Amino acid sequence: MTLPETIKVLEDSLIEISPDRRKLLNSIAQIISEELSSELGSKVVFICTHNSRRSQIAQFWMAYFATKNKWQLESYSGGTEVTAFNANAIDAMRALGFEIEVGNGDNPMVHVTLDPSHSLQCYSKVYDDAANPSENFIALMTCSQANEACPFIPGAKERIALEFEDPKSSDGSGREPEVYHKRAMEIGRDLLYLSHLISDQWPKKKN
Repeated sequence: MTLPETIKVLEDSLIEISPDRRKLLNSIAQIISEELSSELGSKVVFICTHNSRRSQIAQFWMAYFATKNKWQLESYSGGTEVTAFNANAIDAMRALGFEIEVGNGDNPMVHVTLDPSHSLQCYSKVYDDAANPSENFIALMTCSQANEACPFIPGAKERIALEFEDPKSSDGSGREPEVYHKRAMEIGRDLLYLSHLISDQWPKKKN
């Protein structure tokens, strides 16, 4: 599957987003579009427990849509503990058309090409790692465990729960490709919808 083919499938799936989810995504879009109207732009940090699956996948998608739309938006991710970017999650994103190179070591650097002139460097880290912003960012909690464990995120101007089901439940079952693909597509679908909302709102605020 190429990335344009994946986006076409995601576009066709937007109708599946529930009214409550749309309302949540609209509230996030309003915050981001307001920030894009400022000179500082917007910074979004996706936070999960291990920073190995959902938060990394969300960072990929947000960075891709920001690049595609030429927004002054920086996408980050972090966890409450350090592990490594899960290989099943990496394989799922490769299958969707992302160009990915993985380094060596127990917690390798993962290089993602977003377009010919933009790329992203990812690895598992805590949310307050030096590589992430320390203030004036939007914290999006992608898992219930991190959302419950971190009721307060230092430096965050907004903290919002945007939770997704953990594909880790399929590890060792033989169903990993199917489950990780489904989760990667679900996260991509929600963030594509979010990107449409931002595109609709930002020009109005900018003008």
